[in-house]
Amino acid sequence: ETYADWFRDRLPVTIVRPSNCIGQNQNPKYLAAKLAHAHRARLPDLTLGNTAIARDFVDVRDAADIFLQAILTEDPPPRLNASSGKATEISELLSTIATISGHRPKIRSDPAFFRPGDLMHQACANDLAQKLGHRPRFGLSDTLQWMLAAPRTLPKTEQTQVVA
Repeated sequence: ETYADWFRDRLPVTIVRPSNCIGQNQNPKYLAAKLAHAHRARLPDLTLGNTAIARDFVDVRDAADIFLQAILTEDPPPRLNASSGKATEISELLSTIATISGHRPKIRSDPAFFRPGDLMHQACANDLAQKLGHRPRFGLSDTLQWMLAAPRTLPKTEQTQVVA
């Protein structure tokens, strides 16, 4: 961002900071996609890190709209977030996806998956995106339903067993 600021007087620059974007066919190495895969596959057990942390999950379609609004706006702010504007605990994500899928695997917490220095609560303001005209269309439940609706098809070189 500092580098972009050096050229702001000569080049119109808007920095859009995407939050934790989630959606269909996301790589299962990311949490929400990992959970969607595990629930579709009806895995009996899931080993996770700290489920008490909270993150700002945003539907990738809403994030794309925020980028579009920034592009279409004549005088966008120098920085804005592509986010939902609210923090969701991993435990709530688990509960929501279990309710939608009807599957409740046994959840184990493994301290080896905890990351030292990880923020416990992260939410990004999205008021600037809304001032540009963005209106969130997809809540967490909508996004998780969409993710569960389409099984991920991996290219042959990526087909591996996903351990959740």
